[in-house]
Amino acid sequence: MKRNELASLLRAIADCLEKASPEDIKHLMEGKLRFSLEVNDNNQATIAASSKTKLGIENIKQRLEQANSIEEGLQILREEGVDKRKQPLGELARSYEVGVRKSENMADLAYRIVNAVVGSRLHAETMRNLSLGDKFKE
Repeated sequence: MKRNELASLLRAIADCLEKASPEDIKHLMEGKLRFSLEVNDNNQATIAASSKTKLGIENIKQRLEQANSIEEGLQILREEGVDKRKQPLGELARSYEVGVRKSENMADLAYRIVNAVVGSRLHAETMRNLSLGDKFKE
């Protein structure tokens, strides 16, 4: 790699980091966010930030599906660092067919996702237990 190409690459990285929020930089350092480099036909490099792959979302989904309460589900989102990030919350919402409203804040969306996953499962378990209880009364 020539010096001027290396300098261009480093400038592209610096530009990307300057545009990143402090939270994004923190997530980058923690490994929860990654940068990808793309070079177009004109040999111009662009760097894009993206959250950790679908594997990370699948891990979150698996943990949510095992949560025993809504509070525990919200804690999982906090631990994974997605409770205040639009992109992963939107991806989770789509995977559970939870509608995303433009006017909605991230905390409300996180709650609705957890309620859709954990709350619906707990409600179904309660209904099954009530149904079984009624059969034993007869």
